[in-house]
Amino acid sequence: MEYQHKLLLVSAILVAVALYVVFTMPAATPPANSTEAEMLLMKGAGFGKNLDNYTYAYNEVSDGYKTAYLLMAAGGERYIEITNPLSIKRIYMGANDTVFCIRYPVNESCVSVQNNSEMQNYIAFSQSKFFNNTNILKAESSMEELIGKGYLHAEAEISDKSVGGADCSEVTYVIDYSNATVSDAALFGIGAQSPKVYDLTRCIEPGKGLAYETTLRYEEGNLTHEKVTTVALFREGAPSIPPLPELGGNAMGAFRNEREQQVKLATCHTGMRGDERDKCVADAALNLKRRDLCDLAGGRRDRCLVALVPLTKDTAICAAIASMYYKDDCFIELAGAYKNASYCSQLQNSSKLAFCEEAAAPRAQQDGGSSDAPDGNEAGGSATNQSASTTGSETDEVDIQGLLEYVEKYNESAQ
Repeated sequence: MEYQHKLLLVSAILVAVALYVVFTMPAATPPANSTEAEMLLMKGAGFGKNLDNYTYAYNEVSDGYKTAYLLMAAGGERYIEITNPLSIKRIYMGANDTVFCIRYPVNESCVSVQNNSEMQNYIAFSQSKFFNNTNILKAESSMEELIGKGYLHAEAEISDKSVGGADCSEVTYVIDYSNATVSDAALFGIGAQSPKVYDLTRCIEPGKGLAYETTLRYEEGNLTHEKVTTVALFREGAPSIPPLPELGGNAMGAFRNEREQQVKLATCHTGMRGDERDKCVADAALNLKRRDLCDLAGGRRDRCLVALVPLTKDTAICAAIASMYYKDDCFIELAGAYKNASYCSQLQNSSKLAFCEEAAAPRAQQDGGSSDAPDGNEAGGSATNQSASTTGSETDEVDIQGLLEYVEKYNESAQ
């Protein structure tokens, strides 16, 4: 699965994917005593039936980790684009071939995966995102079972709301398996260690049943998990699916590397909170040398950006830093990275000037007369690099923790 299997399992009934496996099943009908809110939920579970031509885009934010989906269906052809903080994946599902493309970390590569066993599960996951009558019938039946057996409790009040300019009716409800029988727990995939109570809201367009926004929350251990699904676009009618791209590059290698890093980054969100999560994201940003990931580092965003300077020598980073204190540190890092004291003139805190000028000094002066000083275009001479180096010599290996600790420690002492 793309990200978090527990959230996907629980929210399956919300996105027309079955909670349990059945082979044949008639269309579900709401229990006779269903409330208006429950009837609306049933309508939402059945949305997408018999749809073959459409464009559908939505965002999923799971514990702060965002994935965006764009789906196009035109008869027997399918196209899906999946964007997460690390990559963009595109899959073309035609009558004669299935082509997978991935842009990671910068360049895009494409490969045919028609008979590729390694990609089988991922392609199946991607296909499950499209509307499918069999899955919709299962989702309707699941909803009927939840309502009929009393595991789903909807509040009577329905609120009018607008999501992205679309009007919808919001239902608040709880799915509670606390008193589920052993057979029912097995039926709905609820294990002994699974969370038992799930709080949800769903804003559904009353006419056709499209859910424009769904929020799922539950407690597990000491953490509260939240997943928000928001529709960005839905349009009926056959879209113009992009033509198949040229094949080339090492798409499978990029996919394996991206998956490994994605799991690490996603774990920062699912298993951590507060500063611990921010630090985890910042570490990932530095390991991958990805400036954009620093924006996900919360309270550590600015110090993450500063620590990236000696790694990337990106002169645009300082302008993106909000804190005056860290902005000064950024210019010091640039001065050290480029051995250029002109960056020191942009400091706001004059007490850091001497330190900046020392960082900008040629390596020969810092090393007491060494004759092998790097020129102004070589990195590795900033104060951060010196404090983080494990050997004292030029190396491509960087102590990420040392970088973060240095930035934090120096900033606190300077204030």
